[in-house]
Amino acid sequence: MPRTPVITVTLPTGEILKRATWRKYSHVVIAIRPDMPSEALAWCGSESLAHKQLVFWARAIAQPRTLAILPVDVPRPYRVEVIADNSGKWCGNGLKFAAVELAEAYAVDLWSRWTLVRSWRVIDDDQKVWKESK
Repeated sequence: MPRTPVITVTLPTGEILKRATWRKYSHVVIAIRPDMPSEALAWCGSESLAHKQLVFWARAIAQPRTLAILPVDVPRPYRVEVIADNSGKWCGNGLKFAAVELAEAYAVDLWSRWTLVRSWRVIDDDQKVWKESK
């Protein structure tokens, strides 16, 4: 069973907020106070929902804080490629995965189902190889 993916938000201060989830979030509403660590108030699936949450939290919080909406860090997409014939050419099917582990699990599953797969690898958009079959 693959691990739950972790999404992150990098704050202007360099802090990184993390959340393990299978849901798709695009923005987070944060509260910033100089004397305390930043706090995620709401993880949102759209910018418009984040603005609604920002208005809600601005009214709900009595303590003086700076509220901000930040985009969720976009994870690097990983792809699986296989060699399934004698040509030695790497081929993929266009599926993208948010984590190396998810792509690797898919590659191993594909390798176990397809009898012609000679080798597999997990790459990113820059063609950097992250994992490959032995």
